[in-house]
Amino acid sequence: MKKVLFFISLAFFFLFCSTPSFAQTEGVLLSFSNNRSDLNDGNETNRVRITESIEIASEKPVDSLYLIYYDTPVDFVISCDGVEKSVSSSFLRKFVSIKELFGAEKEKFSISFSGEVELTEICGFAGEVPSWVQRWEEPLEKADLCLFSSHADDEQLFFAGVLPYYAGEKGYAVQVIYFSDHNKKPLRRHELLSGLWAVGVKSYPVISSFPDRYSTSQAEAEKHLQESGFTREDVLSFQVEMIRRFQPLVVVGHDPSGEYGHGQHMLNSATLQEAVLSAGNEENFPDSAEKYGVWEVPKTYLHLLDENEIVMDWDTPLEFFGGKSAFEISQIGFSYHKSQHKYWFYTWLFGENGKIEKASQIKTYSPCKYGLFRSLVGPDLNKNDFFENLLTYEMQEKKAEEEKLRLEAEEKARLEEENRKAEELEKKLREEREKTERENKKKRILSISLLISFLFVIFLVAFLVVKKRKNKKKQS
Repeated sequence: MKKVLFFISLAFFFLFCSTPSFAQTEGVLLSFSNNRSDLNDGNETNRVRITESIEIASEKPVDSLYLIYYDTPVDFVISCDGVEKSVSSSFLRKFVSIKELFGAEKEKFSISFSGEVELTEICGFAGEVPSWVQRWEEPLEKADLCLFSSHADDEQLFFAGVLPYYAGEKGYAVQVIYFSDHNKKPLRRHELLSGLWAVGVKSYPVISSFPDRYSTSQAEAEKHLQESGFTREDVLSFQVEMIRRFQPLVVVGHDPSGEYGHGQHMLNSATLQEAVLSAGNEENFPDSAEKYGVWEVPKTYLHLLDENEIVMDWDTPLEFFGGKSAFEISQIGFSYHKSQHKYWFYTWLFGENGKIEKASQIKTYSPCKYGLFRSLVGPDLNKNDFFENLLTYEMQEKKAEEEKLRLEAEEKARLEEENRKAEELEKKLREEREKTERENKKKRILSISLLISFLFVIFLVAFLVVKKRKNKKKQS
Protein backbone atom coordinates (compact mmCIF):
# COMPACT_ATOMS: atom_id res chain seq x y z
CA MET A 1 0.00 0.00 0.00
CA LYS A 2 2.86 2.40 0.82
CA LYS A 3 4.42 1.75 -2.58
CA VAL A 4 1.11 2.51 -4.31
CA LEU A 5 0.76 5.79 -2.39
CA PHE A 6 4.35 6.67 -3.21
CA PHE A 7 3.87 6.24 -6.95
CA ILE A 8 0.58 8.13 -6.86
CA SER A 9 2.23 11.05 -5.07
CA LEU A 10 5.15 10.87 -7.50
CA ALA A 11 2.78 11.07 -10.46
CA PHE A 12 1.04 14.10 -8.99
CA PHE A 13 4.40 15.75 -8.31
CA PHE A 14 5.51 15.46 -11.91
CA LEU A 15 2.11 16.54 -13.14
CA PHE A 16 2.36 19.85 -11.32
CA CYS A 17 6.13 20.42 -11.27
CA SER A 18 7.17 19.32 -14.74
CA THR A 19 8.14 21.84 -17.38
CA PRO A 20 4.98 23.32 -18.95
CA SER A 21 4.60 22.47 -22.62
CA PHE A 22 3.61 25.05 -25.18
CA ALA A 23 0.21 23.42 -25.46
CA GLN A 24 -0.45 24.29 -21.81
CA THR A 25 0.05 28.02 -22.37
CA GLU A 26 -1.82 30.88 -24.00
CA GLY A 27 0.62 30.89 -26.93
CA VAL A 28 -0.17 31.80 -30.52
CA LEU A 29 -0.67 28.92 -32.95
CA LEU A 30 2.06 29.13 -35.60
CA SER A 31 2.21 27.51 -39.01
CA PHE A 32 5.49 26.81 -40.77
CA SER A 33 6.61 26.29 -44.34
CA ASN A 34 7.55 22.73 -45.37
CA ASN A 35 4.97 21.36 -42.92
CA ARG A 36 7.27 21.73 -39.92
CA SER A 37 4.38 21.43 -37.49
CA ASP A 38 6.68 19.53 -35.11
CA LEU A 39 8.27 22.87 -34.26
CA ASN A 40 5.12 23.97 -32.47
CA ASP A 41 3.66 20.83 -30.96
CA GLY A 42 4.68 21.40 -27.34
CA ASN A 43 7.16 18.51 -27.43
CA GLU A 44 10.57 19.74 -26.31
CA THR A 45 12.17 16.36 -27.08
CA ASN A 46 11.86 16.95 -30.84
CA ARG A 47 15.01 17.21 -32.92
CA VAL A 48 14.09 19.20 -36.03
CA ARG A 49 16.88 19.90 -38.50
CA ILE A 50 16.60 23.20 -40.36
CA THR A 51 18.67 23.82 -43.49
CA GLU A 52 16.73 26.64 -45.13
CA SER A 53 14.68 29.72 -44.35
CA ILE A 54 11.43 29.11 -42.47
CA GLU A 55 8.29 31.02 -43.36
CA ILE A 56 6.06 31.56 -40.32
CA ALA A 57 2.44 32.68 -40.17
CA SER A 58 0.22 33.04 -37.12
CA GLU A 59 -3.46 33.15 -36.32
CA LYS A 60 -3.01 36.59 -34.76
CA PRO A 61 -0.20 39.16 -34.46
CA VAL A 62 2.88 37.86 -32.63
CA ASP A 63 4.58 39.98 -29.96
CA SER A 64 7.44 37.62 -29.22
CA LEU A 65 9.10 34.34 -30.14
CA TYR A 66 10.76 31.65 -28.05
CA LEU A 67 13.24 29.37 -29.80
CA ILE A 68 14.55 26.20 -28.18
CA TYR A 69 17.67 24.77 -29.80
CA TYR A 70 18.51 21.11 -29.54
CA ASP A 71 22.22 21.46 -28.76
CA THR A 72 23.90 24.43 -30.50
CA PRO A 73 22.59 28.02 -30.71
CA VAL A 74 22.95 29.71 -34.10
CA ASP A 75 22.52 33.38 -35.01
CA PHE A 76 19.59 34.19 -37.29
CA VAL A 77 17.83 36.91 -39.27
CA ILE A 78 14.13 37.70 -38.99
CA SER A 79 12.64 39.22 -42.15
CA CYS A 80 9.29 41.00 -42.37
CA ASP A 81 7.83 43.36 -44.96
CA GLY A 82 11.23 43.75 -46.62
CA VAL A 83 12.99 44.61 -43.35
CA GLU A 84 15.70 42.32 -41.96
CA LYS A 85 16.75 42.19 -38.30
CA SER A 86 19.80 40.21 -37.14
CA VAL A 87 19.56 38.36 -33.84
CA SER A 88 22.58 37.10 -31.93
CA SER A 89 21.93 33.79 -30.22
CA SER A 90 24.29 32.21 -27.70
CA PHE A 91 21.60 30.65 -25.49
CA LEU A 92 19.98 27.24 -25.97
CA ARG A 93 16.67 28.94 -25.19
CA LYS A 94 16.30 32.28 -26.92
CA PHE A 95 13.53 34.82 -26.34
CA VAL A 96 13.00 37.48 -29.02
CA SER A 97 10.65 40.47 -28.89
CA ILE A 98 9.16 40.94 -32.36
CA LYS A 99 7.56 44.18 -31.22
CA GLU A 100 10.92 45.65 -30.17
CA LEU A 101 12.60 44.54 -33.41
CA PHE A 102 9.98 45.87 -35.81
CA GLY A 103 8.05 48.35 -33.69
CA ALA A 104 4.82 46.35 -34.00
CA GLU A 105 3.38 42.85 -33.79
CA LYS A 106 3.60 40.73 -36.94
CA GLU A 107 1.49 37.94 -38.42
CA LYS A 108 3.92 36.84 -41.14
CA PHE A 109 7.72 36.73 -41.16
CA SER A 110 10.60 34.42 -41.95
CA ILE A 111 13.67 33.20 -40.07
CA SER A 112 16.99 32.44 -41.77
CA PHE A 113 19.77 30.82 -39.74
CA SER A 114 23.46 31.44 -40.33
CA GLY A 115 24.04 27.71 -40.70
CA GLU A 116 22.41 24.33 -40.34
CA VAL A 117 20.64 24.11 -37.03
CA GLU A 118 18.55 21.72 -34.97
CA LEU A 119 15.58 23.05 -33.00
CA THR A 120 12.99 21.48 -30.76
CA GLU A 121 10.42 24.28 -30.57
CA ILE A 122 9.49 27.71 -31.89
CA CYS A 123 6.72 29.28 -29.81
CA GLY A 124 4.89 32.54 -30.43
CA PHE A 125 3.14 34.78 -27.91
CA ALA A 126 0.72 37.67 -28.05
CA GLY A 127 0.59 39.93 -25.01
CA GLU A 128 1.84 38.63 -21.68
CA VAL A 129 4.60 36.05 -21.85
CA PRO A 130 4.24 32.96 -19.59
CA SER A 131 6.61 32.87 -16.63
CA TRP A 132 8.14 29.55 -17.74
CA VAL A 133 9.56 31.15 -20.89
CA GLN A 134 13.26 31.52 -20.18
CA ARG A 135 14.35 35.08 -21.00
CA TRP A 136 18.02 34.64 -20.23
CA GLU A 137 20.38 37.51 -19.61
CA GLU A 138 24.07 37.46 -20.47
CA PRO A 139 26.45 36.12 -17.81
CA LEU A 140 27.18 38.79 -15.23
CA GLU A 141 29.98 41.28 -15.36
CA LYS A 142 30.21 41.32 -11.57
CA ALA A 143 28.67 38.65 -9.36
CA ASP A 144 27.64 38.97 -5.76
CA LEU A 145 27.84 35.20 -5.50
CA CYS A 146 29.43 32.53 -7.70
CA LEU A 147 28.33 28.95 -7.17
CA PHE A 148 30.82 26.36 -8.48
CA SER A 149 28.66 23.29 -9.07
CA SER A 150 30.24 20.06 -10.32
CA HIS A 151 27.25 18.67 -12.19
CA ALA A 152 23.87 19.71 -13.49
CA ASP A 153 21.71 18.89 -10.45
CA ASP A 154 24.28 19.44 -7.66
CA GLU A 155 23.10 23.06 -7.52
CA GLN A 156 19.62 21.78 -6.60
CA LEU A 157 20.79 18.96 -4.33
CA PHE A 158 23.78 19.60 -2.08
CA PHE A 159 23.46 23.36 -2.56
CA ALA A 160 19.69 23.22 -2.10
CA GLY A 161 18.36 26.57 -0.90
CA VAL A 162 21.27 28.72 -2.04
CA LEU A 163 19.92 29.80 -5.42
CA PRO A 164 16.25 30.37 -4.48
CA TYR A 165 17.26 32.45 -1.48
CA TYR A 166 20.02 34.61 -2.90
CA ALA A 167 19.01 34.83 -6.59
CA GLY A 168 15.25 34.77 -6.06
CA GLU A 169 14.28 36.16 -2.66
CA LYS A 170 17.22 38.52 -2.17
CA GLY A 171 17.60 39.41 -5.84
CA TYR A 172 21.38 39.25 -5.65
CA ALA A 173 23.56 38.93 -8.75
CA VAL A 174 24.23 35.16 -8.83
CA GLN A 175 26.38 33.36 -11.38
CA VAL A 176 26.43 29.57 -11.62
CA ILE A 177 29.52 27.83 -13.01
CA TYR A 178 29.55 24.13 -13.85
CA PHE A 179 32.58 21.86 -13.75
CA SER A 180 31.17 19.32 -16.20
CA ASP A 181 29.27 19.50 -19.48
CA HIS A 182 28.12 15.86 -19.09
CA ASN A 183 29.91 14.88 -22.27
CA LYS A 184 27.87 17.51 -24.13
CA LYS A 185 24.55 15.73 -23.67
CA PRO A 186 21.82 18.21 -24.71
CA LEU A 187 19.27 16.71 -22.30
CA ARG A 188 21.39 17.54 -19.25
CA ARG A 189 21.89 21.12 -20.50
CA HIS A 190 18.17 21.67 -20.94
CA GLU A 191 17.41 20.17 -17.54
CA LEU A 192 20.05 22.47 -16.07
CA LEU A 193 18.55 25.59 -17.67
CA SER A 194 14.97 24.79 -16.71
CA GLY A 195 16.00 24.04 -13.14
CA LEU A 196 17.95 27.27 -12.80
CA TRP A 197 15.11 29.32 -14.24
CA ALA A 198 12.64 27.74 -11.82
CA VAL A 199 14.71 28.77 -8.78
CA GLY A 200 15.15 32.40 -9.82
CA VAL A 201 18.47 32.49 -11.69
CA LYS A 202 18.36 34.83 -14.69
CA SER A 203 22.03 35.09 -15.75
CA TYR A 204 23.03 32.40 -18.24
CA PRO A 205 25.36 29.83 -16.66
CA VAL A 206 28.92 29.03 -17.65
CA ILE A 207 29.55 25.37 -18.44
CA SER A 208 33.10 24.08 -18.86
CA SER A 209 34.15 21.36 -21.28
CA PHE A 210 35.42 18.93 -18.64
CA PRO A 211 34.02 15.40 -18.93
CA ASP A 212 31.60 13.72 -16.56
CA ARG A 213 32.83 10.41 -15.16
CA TYR A 214 32.08 9.02 -11.75
CA SER A 215 35.13 8.51 -9.57
CA THR A 216 35.65 7.58 -5.97
CA SER A 217 38.76 9.68 -5.33
CA GLN A 218 40.37 12.91 -6.43
CA ALA A 219 43.24 10.97 -8.00
CA GLU A 220 40.80 8.94 -10.07
CA ALA A 221 39.02 12.12 -11.17
CA GLU A 222 42.35 13.59 -12.31
CA LYS A 223 43.12 10.36 -14.18
CA HIS A 224 39.78 10.60 -16.01
CA LEU A 225 40.61 14.19 -16.90
CA GLN A 226 43.92 13.15 -18.44
CA GLU A 227 42.23 10.40 -20.42
CA SER A 228 39.99 13.10 -21.93
CA GLY A 229 42.91 15.40 -22.76
CA PHE A 230 42.70 17.71 -19.73
CA THR A 231 44.92 18.30 -16.73
CA ARG A 232 44.39 19.44 -13.18
CA GLU A 233 46.10 22.69 -14.19
CA ASP A 234 43.38 23.21 -16.81
CA VAL A 235 40.73 23.03 -14.10
CA LEU A 236 42.63 25.44 -11.87
CA SER A 237 43.15 27.85 -14.77
CA PHE A 238 39.43 27.74 -15.61
CA GLN A 239 38.38 28.45 -12.03
CA VAL A 240 40.90 31.29 -11.61
CA GLU A 241 39.60 32.82 -14.85
CA MET A 242 36.00 32.58 -13.63
CA ILE A 243 36.91 34.27 -10.35
CA ARG A 244 38.72 37.07 -12.15
CA ARG A 245 35.98 37.43 -14.74
CA PHE A 246 33.06 37.70 -12.33
CA GLN A 247 34.85 39.24 -9.32
CA PRO A 248 32.50 37.52 -6.85
CA LEU A 249 32.04 38.81 -3.33
CA VAL A 250 31.16 35.28 -2.21
CA VAL A 251 32.28 31.97 -3.68
CA VAL A 252 30.46 28.76 -2.74
CA GLY A 253 31.92 25.33 -3.48
CA HIS A 254 31.66 21.64 -2.72
CA ASP A 255 32.49 19.64 0.36
CA PRO A 256 36.26 18.87 0.30
CA SER A 257 35.29 15.23 0.93
CA GLY A 258 33.06 15.25 -2.14
CA GLU A 259 29.75 14.96 -0.26
CA TYR A 260 29.08 11.25 -0.84
CA GLY A 261 32.67 10.67 -1.97
CA HIS A 262 32.46 11.72 -5.63
CA GLY A 263 35.98 12.30 -6.92
CA GLN A 264 34.95 15.14 -9.23
CA HIS A 265 33.34 16.94 -6.30
CA MET A 266 36.61 16.53 -4.40
CA LEU A 267 38.67 17.80 -7.33
CA ASN A 268 36.33 20.72 -7.94
CA SER A 269 36.59 21.70 -4.27
CA ALA A 270 40.36 21.26 -4.02
CA THR A 271 41.14 23.28 -7.14
CA LEU A 272 38.61 25.94 -6.11
CA GLN A 273 40.43 26.42 -2.83
CA GLU A 274 43.67 26.90 -4.76
CA ALA A 275 41.98 29.18 -7.27
CA VAL A 276 40.67 31.46 -4.54
CA LEU A 277 44.19 31.83 -3.17
CA SER A 278 45.77 32.22 -6.63
CA ALA A 279 43.35 34.63 -8.35
CA GLY A 280 44.82 37.68 -6.61
CA ASN A 281 48.35 37.09 -7.89
CA GLU A 282 49.00 38.35 -11.41
CA GLU A 283 51.91 35.94 -11.81
CA ASN A 284 49.45 33.04 -11.67
CA PHE A 285 47.77 32.39 -15.02
CA PRO A 286 48.87 35.70 -16.54
CA ASP A 287 46.56 35.41 -19.57
CA SER A 288 43.37 35.75 -17.52
CA ALA A 289 45.08 38.34 -15.30
CA GLU A 290 45.77 40.44 -18.37
CA LYS A 291 42.22 39.97 -19.67
CA TYR A 292 40.27 40.54 -16.45
CA GLY A 293 42.74 41.76 -13.84
CA VAL A 294 43.27 39.97 -10.53
CA TRP A 295 40.71 39.44 -7.79
CA GLU A 296 40.75 38.61 -4.10
CA VAL A 297 37.48 36.90 -3.11
CA PRO A 298 36.20 38.49 0.13
CA LYS A 299 34.48 35.31 1.39
CA THR A 300 34.58 31.65 0.35
CA TYR A 301 32.29 28.95 1.75
CA LEU A 302 32.57 25.20 1.26
CA HIS A 303 29.71 22.79 1.82
CA LEU A 304 30.14 20.70 4.98
CA LEU A 305 33.55 22.20 5.78
CA ASP A 306 34.10 21.55 9.49
CA GLU A 307 35.90 24.85 10.11
CA ASN A 308 34.18 28.14 10.97
CA GLU A 309 30.85 26.38 10.57
CA ILE A 310 27.60 28.15 9.85
CA VAL A 311 24.08 26.74 9.52
CA MET A 312 21.77 28.22 6.90
CA ASP A 313 17.99 28.36 7.29
CA TRP A 314 16.43 27.23 4.03
CA ASP A 315 13.02 26.45 5.56
CA THR A 316 11.62 29.96 6.14
CA PRO A 317 8.77 30.89 3.72
CA LEU A 318 9.91 33.26 0.98
CA GLU A 319 7.76 36.10 -0.29
CA PHE A 320 9.28 35.94 -3.78
CA PHE A 321 8.07 32.35 -4.21
CA GLY A 322 4.61 32.82 -2.74
CA GLY A 323 5.40 31.43 0.70
CA LYS A 324 7.39 28.38 -0.36
CA SER A 325 10.76 27.92 1.31
CA ALA A 326 14.12 28.00 -0.45
CA PHE A 327 14.40 24.25 0.08
CA GLU A 328 10.99 23.59 -1.45
CA ILE A 329 11.93 25.65 -4.49
CA SER A 330 15.16 23.66 -4.87
CA GLN A 331 13.04 20.50 -4.79
CA ILE A 332 11.05 21.97 -7.67
CA GLY A 333 14.32 22.88 -9.39
CA PHE A 334 15.47 19.26 -9.13
CA SER A 335 12.17 18.07 -10.57
CA TYR A 336 13.42 19.30 -13.97
CA HIS A 337 16.42 16.96 -13.79
CA LYS A 338 14.29 13.98 -14.78
CA SER A 339 17.22 11.97 -16.10
CA GLN A 340 18.61 11.84 -12.55
CA HIS A 341 15.45 10.79 -10.72
CA LYS A 342 16.34 7.11 -11.03
CA TYR A 343 19.28 7.59 -8.70
CA TRP A 344 19.42 7.72 -4.89
CA PHE A 345 19.51 11.54 -4.97
CA TYR A 346 15.77 11.64 -5.45
CA THR A 347 15.01 9.84 -2.20
CA TRP A 348 17.75 11.80 -0.44
CA LEU A 349 16.02 15.07 -1.42
CA PHE A 350 12.37 14.04 -1.09
CA GLY A 351 12.50 11.15 1.34
CA GLU A 352 10.52 7.95 1.19
CA ASN A 353 6.97 8.74 0.03
CA GLY A 354 7.86 12.43 -0.13
CA LYS A 355 8.25 12.79 3.63
CA ILE A 356 11.07 15.32 3.45
CA GLU A 357 9.60 18.80 3.32
CA LYS A 358 12.33 20.73 5.10
CA ALA A 359 16.07 21.01 4.60
CA SER A 360 16.56 20.58 8.33
CA GLN A 361 15.20 17.02 8.04
CA ILE A 362 18.25 16.00 6.00
CA LYS A 363 21.04 14.94 8.32
CA THR A 364 23.44 13.25 5.89
CA TYR A 365 25.22 15.74 3.60
CA SER A 366 22.97 18.45 5.06
CA PRO A 367 22.38 21.26 2.55
CA CYS A 368 22.27 23.69 5.48
CA LYS A 369 25.84 23.24 6.74
CA TYR A 370 28.81 25.22 5.42
CA GLY A 371 32.22 26.30 6.61
CA LEU A 372 33.94 29.63 5.99
CA PHE A 373 37.11 28.61 4.16
CA ARG A 374 38.52 32.13 3.79
CA SER A 375 37.41 35.62 4.77
CA LEU A 376 38.99 38.98 4.08
CA VAL A 377 36.22 40.80 5.99
CA GLY A 378 36.44 39.19 9.39
CA PRO A 379 34.79 36.17 11.01
CA ASP A 380 31.09 35.38 10.95
CA LEU A 381 29.38 36.14 14.24
CA ASN A 382 25.74 35.48 13.42
CA LYS A 383 26.70 32.46 11.32
CA ASN A 384 23.55 32.44 9.20
CA ASP A 385 24.30 34.47 6.09
CA PHE A 386 26.98 34.18 3.41
CA PHE A 387 26.94 37.99 3.15
CA GLU A 388 27.59 38.80 6.78
CA ASN A 389 30.03 41.77 6.84
CA LEU A 390 29.48 42.35 3.11
CA LEU A 391 27.49 44.67 0.88
CA THR A 392 26.39 43.47 -2.53
CA TYR A 393 27.51 45.40 -5.58
CA GLU A 394 24.07 47.00 -5.80
CA MET A 395 24.26 47.96 -2.13
CA GLN A 396 27.74 49.35 -2.68
CA GLU A 397 26.50 51.43 -5.60
CA LYS A 398 23.55 52.60 -3.54
CA LYS A 399 25.84 53.43 -0.63
CA ALA A 400 28.24 55.23 -2.98
CA GLU A 401 25.32 57.15 -4.46
CA GLU A 402 24.05 58.00 -0.98
CA GLU A 403 27.57 59.08 0.00
CA LYS A 404 27.78 61.16 -3.16
CA LEU A 405 24.41 62.75 -2.39
CA ARG A 406 25.51 63.28 1.22
CA LEU A 407 28.73 64.98 0.11
CA GLU A 408 26.80 67.01 -2.44
CA ALA A 409 24.31 67.99 0.27
CA GLU A 410 27.15 68.89 2.62
CA GLU A 411 28.85 70.90 -0.10
CA LYS A 412 25.56 72.59 -0.92
CA ALA A 413 25.01 73.32 2.77
CA ARG A 414 28.58 74.61 3.07
CA LEU A 415 28.14 76.87 0.08
CA GLU A 416 24.77 78.03 1.36
CA GLU A 417 26.35 78.75 4.75
CA GLU A 418 29.20 80.60 3.08
CA ASN A 419 26.70 82.52 0.99
CA ARG A 420 24.65 83.25 4.11
CA LYS A 421 27.73 84.49 5.95
CA ALA A 422 28.80 86.46 2.90
CA GLU A 423 25.32 87.97 2.68
CA GLU A 424 25.37 88.74 6.41
CA LEU A 425 28.82 90.31 6.06
CA GLU A 426 27.67 92.25 3.03
CA LYS A 427 24.59 93.35 4.95
CA LYS A 428 26.72 94.38 7.92
CA LEU A 429 29.14 96.25 5.69
CA ARG A 430 26.20 97.85 3.88
CA GLU A 431 24.66 98.86 7.20
CA GLU A 432 28.01 100.22 8.38
CA ARG A 433 28.41 102.11 5.12
CA GLU A 434 24.89 103.44 5.44
CA LYS A 435 25.55 104.37 9.07
CA THR A 436 28.81 106.05 8.08
CA GLU A 437 27.03 107.82 5.26
CA ARG A 438 24.30 108.96 7.67
CA GLU A 439 26.87 110.14 10.15
CA ASN A 440 28.85 111.85 7.42
CA LYS A 441 25.66 113.40 6.15
CA LYS A 442 24.87 114.65 9.65
CA LYS A 443 28.40 116.02 9.90
CA ARG A 444 28.06 117.72 6.53
CA ILE A 445 24.73 119.17 7.53
CA LEU A 446 26.18 120.28 10.84
CA SER A 447 29.21 121.74 9.12
CA ILE A 448 27.04 123.54 6.64
CA SER A 449 24.78 124.71 9.44
CA LEU A 450 27.77 125.97 11.40
CA LEU A 451 29.16 127.62 8.32
CA ILE A 452 25.85 129.24 7.57
CA SER A 453 25.55 130.34 11.22
CA PHE A 454 29.08 131.65 11.14
CA LEU A 455 28.44 133.49 7.92
CA PHE A 456 25.19 134.81 9.32
CA VAL A 457 26.97 136.04 12.41
CA ILE A 458 29.64 137.69 10.28
CA PHE A 459 26.98 139.17 8.10
CA LEU A 460 25.08 140.37 11.14
CA VAL A 461 28.20 141.86 12.72
CA ALA A 462 29.09 143.50 9.45
CA PHE A 463 25.59 144.78 9.09
CA LEU A 464 25.60 146.19 12.59
CA VAL A 465 29.01 147.74 12.09
CA VAL A 466 27.89 149.38 8.88
CA LYS A 467 24.68 150.49 10.43
CA LYS A 468 26.54 151.93 13.41
CA ARG A 469 28.83 153.86 11.12
CA LYS A 470 25.93 155.20 9.21
CA ASN A 471 24.31 156.31 12.39
CA LYS A 472 27.50 158.07 13.47
CA LYS A 473 27.69 159.91 10.16
CA LYS A 474 24.14 161.07 10.56
CA GLN A 475 24.79 162.35 14.06
CA SER A 476 27.92 164.16 12.98
